[in-house]
Amino acid sequence: MPEERTPRIETTRHDDLLWEARSPKEAEKNNEIRKAQLNWTKALETALERGFEGLPDSQEYARLVVAELREDFSEGSPGKALVKDVLGGSGEWTSLAWKTEGDTLITYRGVAGLRWIEGFIPSVGRYAAEEFRYDNCISTSIVGIERMLSVPLLALGDELAAFCFGEELAKEQRFRQVLELSTAYLPNDASTGDHAIVWPVGMGGFESNPFNLFWAYTLGSRGIKRGW
Repeated sequence: MPEERTPRIETTRHDDLLWEARSPKEAEKNNEIRKAQLNWTKALETALERGFEGLPDSQEYARLVVAELREDFSEGSPGKALVKDVLGGSGEWTSLAWKTEGDTLITYRGVAGLRWIEGFIPSVGRYAAEEFRYDNCISTSIVGIERMLSVPLLALGDELAAFCFGEELAKEQRFRQVLELSTAYLPNDASTGDHAIVWPVGMGGFESNPFNLFWAYTLGSRGIKRGW
């Protein structure tokens, strides 16, 4: 029996980051190959199994998209192809997470330890956070902000935008114009009991709004290595 070969994983370097050039894909359906829709825990496990450090941070995604806005990538280049793959589909997982407590939104960066618990419908469940850990976090007042609805991202304040995407990038004019079109979709208050305490955060969803932030059950994903 012929030896089964491990598929070659394509990567693209940008700045000091080595990106998985193409997110894991599903089998072709209706003549279309779509990103595999994974829960956050499975997405992280998949990235680690493929030799990456983990999932990209939102600031790393932002640097990539801003490079595209600056027209740093020539047509047909690996960087251009990477951005196209990142922006295609319904969004991708980041290493952000958040929860709401009353009128406060707590956003975490560099998260780990969220365990997916499957619900009665396999694609719908919640995340257990018994081993939840993170690098840093920020608290934001959300008095008067609706939950479970899309709201303008900048309605949550410039400080949150800078925390998620980097202070320098958040001030750049071309980047700012895109931020003004972007939205945030916040989870219910954790105290209601019908949602997880902490939800991982996805980013993107539309090429014209690459900085949308939202909680989700399943999304596309890709791995990253740092310090290259």
